[in-house]
Amino acid sequence: MNESVRAMKANYPTFSVGGRPIGTGAEAVWQGWIQPVRSIENLEFLLADLAQNRAVRILPGGEIIHHPNCQRKHQELQWIKKLKKPDRAFKIKITYGCGSRHPRAFVLNPVIPPEEREHMFGDGAICAYPPWQGVWDWQTHTVAEFTDQVAVWLVKWNVWQQTDVWLGDEMWHDKGFLFFNIKPTEQCWCGSGARYGECHRTRDGRELFQNIFPYSLK
Repeated sequence: MNESVRAMKANYPTFSVGGRPIGTGAEAVWQGWIQPVRSIENLEFLLADLAQNRAVRILPGGEIIHHPNCQRKHQELQWIKKLKKPDRAFKIKITYGCGSRHPRAFVLNPVIPPEEREHMFGDGAICAYPPWQGVWDWQTHTVAEFTDQVAVWLVKWNVWQQTDVWLGDEMWHDKGFLFFNIKPTEQCWCGSGARYGECHRTRDGRELFQNIFPYSLK
């Protein structure tokens, strides 16, 4: 937890931190603003790279720019003319209770109504990445690195909300996809940090097959 507090102070200095209390094993809470796109220079290149799952540069504070070493040929984005507010800023709350459970991020401003939620959990927390792919691990990463992923998600959501295009690969949330694509030894989709086989796998399998064979599992 202390390392995350230090990393957030260094990389997201405008975020305030509170909790009950910090450093005692209770939940820490950060709040602050992120403006992931601050310039339209090379904006189309940046969005094209995100659409192709290529590396981008994330600066302190969560600003995302086209990677300066990128030598790729970028495809034309037919939908970019629909993007009227690429430089939107977001107020974010991030909670972390220490240990293996992943941090959670919520968009406080602008308020995202249910009908505009995409890749979000039922309680409004954003789903910034598939946990089973090892993007974030509590033993090697900090909350600051999690917040970098939040910044990328904000760009993708902002584009989707205005153009109906989600940048990059999408992972589906239905039980069939989760059950057949996450290995039992990989992290669970819920962000608990536990193995899928020891967390939601049994429940997901039962719900999945109950829907397929509604009478056989009674």
